[in-house]
Amino acid sequence: MTGWKTDLETIRLYVSEAELSRLNARMPQSGLRYVKGRLMVNGKLIKAKFRYRGDFMYHWTYHKKSIRIKTSKGKLYQGIRAFNLQAPKFPEQLNNFLAFKLAREMGLLAPRTKLIRFFLNEKDMGIYIFIEQLKEMTLRHNGLMPGDIYRGEIMGPRDSFIDSGVGSLFETAEVWDKVSVNNHYPLEHKAPLSEFLRLIQHKQSPEAQKALGNLLDMDAWGKFSAFEALAQTDHFHSNHNYRIYFDPWRGKFIPIVWDPIGWNPHWKAKPGQKVASERIQHNLHAALFMNGDFQRARHQVLRDFFNSGKDVEFLALASKSIAAMEREIPNDPLLRPGNPQTVKANMKDFFKRIRQGFADIKETTGSGPPIQFHYKEGKLNFSVPGNHPLWRFRMIFDQRIRKSPKVQISYRTPAGIITVPVSDEIQLEGNQLTLTKGFLPNFKTTSSRLNKKIIKYEVIPGNYEIAFADFNKSLQLISLQVDRGRDWEEAVPGSPSPLRSFESLYAPVPEPTIKIPLVWSGNVQIKNVKKIQQPLIIKAGTRIHMGPGASLILEGRVLAQGTARNPIRFLPATSSQSPWGTVALTGRKANGSIFTHCLMEGGSGFKGKILEYSAMLSIHDVQKVTISDCVFRDNGIADDMVHAVYSDIQVIRTKFKG
Repeated sequence: MTGWKTDLETIRLYVSEAELSRLNARMPQSGLRYVKGRLMVNGKLIKAKFRYRGDFMYHWTYHKKSIRIKTSKGKLYQGIRAFNLQAPKFPEQLNNFLAFKLAREMGLLAPRTKLIRFFLNEKDMGIYIFIEQLKEMTLRHNGLMPGDIYRGEIMGPRDSFIDSGVGSLFETAEVWDKVSVNNHYPLEHKAPLSEFLRLIQHKQSPEAQKALGNLLDMDAWGKFSAFEALAQTDHFHSNHNYRIYFDPWRGKFIPIVWDPIGWNPHWKAKPGQKVASERIQHNLHAALFMNGDFQRARHQVLRDFFNSGKDVEFLALASKSIAAMEREIPNDPLLRPGNPQTVKANMKDFFKRIRQGFADIKETTGSGPPIQFHYKEGKLNFSVPGNHPLWRFRMIFDQRIRKSPKVQISYRTPAGIITVPVSDEIQLEGNQLTLTKGFLPNFKTTSSRLNKKIIKYEVIPGNYEIAFADFNKSLQLISLQVDRGRDWEEAVPGSPSPLRSFESLYAPVPEPTIKIPLVWSGNVQIKNVKKIQQPLIIKAGTRIHMGPGASLILEGRVLAQGTARNPIRFLPATSSQSPWGTVALTGRKANGSIFTHCLMEGGSGFKGKILEYSAMLSIHDVQKVTISDCVFRDNGIADDMVHAVYSDIQVIRTKFKG
């Protein structure tokens, strides 16, 4: 024990000399094998194992070594079974700690972290970064269901696939392994990942981009990309350091922040240059930046980050953390580098780098160059320059708009002119017409011929035309106001611009949501797996005949409202057939669905290559679902008649039989 008292939480580990000798006997191999010890938890010693950790020698060649500790299943450390104590790798000390803090503040999936003081056999080993080890428990701590966490590593000397001959993680699923497993599928099952990588490899295809939008949680990937920019990190390589979670109940991939090494001085902007708000290093980055939904999500995250003052809050946290470190490092016996004044100077430069990076990126969320437009006889032509979207526009006319027009947006792609109907999305108020859509600027990239790495991302104006039909052409446009993320500003009249092609960007404006419902009545035959994206109304008395293995995947709101006299029936198509599959509600567009006086019988569930629905009625990620006066009976194969995940359902006067 020392006479100096730390302000940090302490972790105390006790290991016999014999076990320590085993650990250090033949480094580095021996250091990677667990030895036995005991960990102090709440004043009591519990059994634990520990070893050194890290792919590269700077983790374990110095006296201050990074370690991993693992407890027994029955006795955890603050709800965690496995965790790392990372010896700071850089003179700034706080790169990973603050980057993890930023990630969690942004709502990203990331391990828990804190600054601690580590004692081994009561010997002060100095300041360490506590980092939760990624396991299934990490998912549970973050309100997520168990599922596959894929690990991509083909760079380190101990990586399983280092000798595979594969140069990029995005070439094949065979060079990924798992650190958490969805036990409903075999350990070697990688169909979701294989599909993800296939879509990346076909990133130029609009069909692949649309499928990526369905397979990826684009809000989460937008956050992840914004995080990469804010943390100034290039540590998510094509051959190293990727962790991604596939949520089997939402059918979505979510990125995980792991070992980000934020604000590494090796990646800082060159003198005279500003911090890049887009970091594009490899094929996954390139595929994402070609997706309009990703781009809008990313811009929204950055806009909200600065508008909400989270940048100021984080800088305060960074300042507080640096102050805490300045009190601790003079008494760190294994400080690296060893001079406390050198470390303090590096931490001050580190803080300046964070602050300047935030300032540089904040500039990109501002107004930018003025938007020019031309309006004549019911056609509005405009361009979106700069680095951020046009979120909405407002047209102000000289008189009241008395009739709602038919409206469609047009833009050019290599395949021709694309039109997007938006008549039901406009808002009329007096003499004003407003449309909220999220129009993106265009871009072009320059790539290296040798390694196909994108080395330059250049924003260019995106050109659009909006046509108004059934519109009073005598209306005179007084003003066009636009909102690019801060407030309304005036657009500038100009000459009409030709529709320059969006060569690489899929969905520069969002695709329309199908709002017109599909209506069923009488007898409906379902013979296989049928996906319906639009709202569905099922009238009282309708009989849905489900063939063997047939399933309904419903992505829009369902109103299945039978009556006591005329219930809605989901039945086997024949009396002797094997069970049909599932009726599945999935996604937030199905919110508010209602099943009243419905009978479901003879179903089971559905298990595909990527997704599983484990009940006759499966409800995944849907809110405010009402099931009342229904009967569920005689399900086969699957145990559950109704199964809900990430959902809010109300079940009233409903019977379950068989």
